[in-house]
Amino acid sequence: MRRSILLNNKLNGLFITSSDITPAANDLSGINLGTAGDPGLNQIQAALGSNSDLTGLCVSMAPLQGPLSLSAEGNVFAGPTDCTTSASGVVRSTSCANNVDVGVVPALGTTITIDLATCH
Repeated sequence: MRRSILLNNKLNGLFITSSDITPAANDLSGINLGTAGDPGLNQIQAALGSNSDLTGLCVSMAPLQGPLSLSAEGNVFAGPTDCTTSASGVVRSTSCANNVDVGVVPALGTTITIDLATCH
């Protein structure tokens, strides 16, 4: 997904979740929100009061999936923090609430890594 504006959605800008507990339903490798050579340039979260989402990017996968990785380089989060050039931090949480930039819901036996490149 490239050059999309995901704001003012009332809940999450983008919510990625599994459809069941099978490995295929939890495979994040087919989702590409941006890479080093092809940044996403998606506006995923805005500052509070500026059409922000509950959470910009929310990821919630099934338990017992092991390590999962999502490529999301070169997107814009609240601030604005442009992750194509900024080394700033984005606001992360273990829930998808409170207008955070990235929320990763914990699941036993599943570790989710989101590659934001320059942003941390």
